[in-house]
Amino acid sequence: MHFKSLRERIILGMITSFVGLSFIISFTYFKIKTIQDYANAENKLSQSMHQIQDIKFSTLQIQQFLTDASLTFDQESISEAKKYEEMSIKTSDSLRESMPALGQDILLLKVNINKFYSNGMLMFQAYKAEGKVAGDKIMKAENGFDQTSTQLGANLDKINLYVEALLKKSQQDLNNYISTTLIILFVSSLITLLLICSILVSVVQRTKPLATTVNLLSEASLQIKNASTEIAESSAQLSEASVIQAASLQETSASVEEISAMVSANSENAMQSSIVSEQSLSMAEKGKEVVSQMTLAIGNINSSNNEIMAQINDTNKEIENIVKIINEIGAKTKVINDIVFQTKLLSFNASVEAARAGEQGKGFSVVAEEVGNLAEMSGAAALEITKMLDGSIKTVEEIVKNSKDKIGKLISDSKEKVAVGTRVASECEMVLNDIVLSVASVSKMMTEISTASQEQSNGVNEINKALAQLDQVTHKNVVSASESTSIGKILLEQAENLDLNVKSLNQIVDGVL
Repeated sequence: MHFKSLRERIILGMITSFVGLSFIISFTYFKIKTIQDYANAENKLSQSMHQIQDIKFSTLQIQQFLTDASLTFDQESISEAKKYEEMSIKTSDSLRESMPALGQDILLLKVNINKFYSNGMLMFQAYKAEGKVAGDKIMKAENGFDQTSTQLGANLDKINLYVEALLKKSQQDLNNYISTTLIILFVSSLITLLLICSILVSVVQRTKPLATTVNLLSEASLQIKNASTEIAESSAQLSEASVIQAASLQETSASVEEISAMVSANSENAMQSSIVSEQSLSMAEKGKEVVSQMTLAIGNINSSNNEIMAQINDTNKEIENIVKIINEIGAKTKVINDIVFQTKLLSFNASVEAARAGEQGKGFSVVAEEVGNLAEMSGAAALEITKMLDGSIKTVEEIVKNSKDKIGKLISDSKEKVAVGTRVASECEMVLNDIVLSVASVSKMMTEISTASQEQSNGVNEINKALAQLDQVTHKNVVSASESTSIGKILLEQAENLDLNVKSLNQIVDGVL
């Protein structure tokens, strides 16, 4: 269709301008509102990510304080663990309010947090009341402290992945939406401007009154300018929000890095404690070996004392045999004394008979007298031997008795001392056995603590990686927002140029009129 009359062209220009400007204004209004909704949703998701990181940090602190309390039985650590348990529950409730779609997962998360804290308290009470074996049993049991910790970590990772995916999708959709909106606005404005300019040129060529059309164009250019200003302001606000979000992520990353340094320091201290525990265990085992050798030496001393006692008993028996021999000699001496007495009696009888015989018995009398003298000498010698034997027997018996008493007392004292030494050595060995077991238990616990600290350090490193990725995405958003701001400024400049062109056209029309 070809419009020849000026009226038709003016009406066409007015309709085209009105339709184009109405489309641009309406499109701009709804797009700005949608962009604000996207930005609000993104900020909400970012807050949810911060809440998830806070819950992870609180669960790590609960695990750390409950583990420390199980080793040191420190009530202050229990209080700290309870505080972080309440903080994690409160943060979970807040996260559930902001993310209704994760209601069931967050309810399961709260159940796992309560279960994790309860199992930790049961482990602490078992360590404190019943010892390491009972505590390890609860810690390693099915649905125990370690398994609950794993379930809680998996629950948090699932929620974190879901929110992170939503955040990335929201950021991507927002960027795409802004880019598409700006392109459509620019193309629409350009098409409208070209149509209006072509109509204006046609009208100017006709040199007819165009004041009304020029006024409409002036108002339209003003509205385009206002809409462009709003787009530029929205893009600037979006850019500012992205910058604030990037700063918040950087602060969170710095805090997590500090936590990572603390966890690494705890891990290193736990490794050093494990090494010291192993050295203490080695020294305690050496002490146990020394006490065992001392016990063996005391047993050998006791055996030697028993052998000495047996030898002394054999010596006493030999001395008793000597005493018997001396007694036998004494008995033989009594026999000699009886012989001497009989000899003296016979000598006396011989002397009496020799005296009766007179001169004939003188020789026999001399022999009888000599025999009597010999008998007296033999009797005296036998008497002396008897006295000597009696004295020897008494002396030997006293020596044997005194030796038995003294040696018996010494042996008895030695046995008592050896028994005391054996008992003390046994007690030392028992105590060292308990020390070895305790040190071995502590060494095992320190090894487990070192392993747990290393796992915590790995978990914090993973959080750092996730935050670094979020930081990269946020920087990309900042760049996209900056580009959107630049495009908004370009659109504003085009609107200002359109306004200038309309004013120039108005001047031309006024000049013609």
